[in-house]
Amino acid sequence: VAKEAAAANLSKALAGDDLSTLEVAINEAWLQWLDTQEAEEDLSRRVVAAEEAAAELAIAERAVAEKAAAANLNNAMSGEDQLALWTAIGEAKALAIDTKAAEEEFVRRDLAVKKAAAEKVSAEGGADGAEYSSNKGKGKFKGPPPPAKGKGSPLPQRKVPMLPKRLGVPAKGQGLQLQQGRRRSKGAGKQGKSKCTTAEAVPKQARSPPPAPQWSPAMGLKRVQEAFQVNCSSAVDAQAFLEGLRNGLACIADRWEDGSMQAVLADTAANATRTFQHASVDVGLTNVGAMCDFVSAVAAVIAEGRSTFALLGE
Repeated sequence: VAKEAAAANLSKALAGDDLSTLEVAINEAWLQWLDTQEAEEDLSRRVVAAEEAAAELAIAERAVAEKAAAANLNNAMSGEDQLALWTAIGEAKALAIDTKAAEEEFVRRDLAVKKAAAEKVSAEGGADGAEYSSNKGKGKFKGPPPPAKGKGSPLPQRKVPMLPKRLGVPAKGQGLQLQQGRRRSKGAGKQGKSKCTTAEAVPKQARSPPPAPQWSPAMGLKRVQEAFQVNCSSAVDAQAFLEGLRNGLACIADRWEDGSMQAVLADTAANATRTFQHASVDVGLTNVGAMCDFVSAVAAVIAEGRSTFALLGE
């Protein structure tokens, strides 16, 4: 039933235009051991055609955009808006359109605006100077100061009166010197005799990390018991666990020494390659060799460890 449904979905996807639906149908049919070679070739042709159509559409859209940018640039050059001209130049540059003439026109307009602004400032400055000259000598800028009210003679212009010195008041700058002297008197003594107590002067001793704890079977069994207790809320029978682990390792060593494990690994790799070599998706076939090497290396170490232990026991 599943095979018939996969075949029907594949036929329906081939009749349609959706590439993603066709790809899914091919994968489902392939999993049901159906022949999908023609469907995969049809999918490849459709993908190429879709890419070519997308490229043609992009070229057409670029042509339209270039035409619109060129028209905007011409309109901006015929107008007087500098901001519009600058924006049109940027859009044309983004589409690789020649903007040399437009940039020269923009610079010319900018210089003209700056020149007009400078002439306006100069004209306003000349008018202010003429007004100042016309007002000169009419009594608005010169004349004696108004008479002072009160007792005493008036002060001369542009001079500041000197206050009389009071008794007991130090001269200018002496108060600061006295304060600085008092601050120096609180020091530890003359320069060069003070002791440095900052943390930067004391060299820090490098601390080596603590040694890693050595592994032991008891430590490994304890970690297994903790994992079962946390994840499964169940205790582990230490004797049964160790017995099963010992039997499993012994079986691996036996299979490696008699060569049956190497033969099984070779047959498994060959069957996987033969089954999945025409797959349209990667199912890990490229890692089969690394997997076999890893299993072989582990089995060889287990067998070598058992032989070494047996020699030491003798």
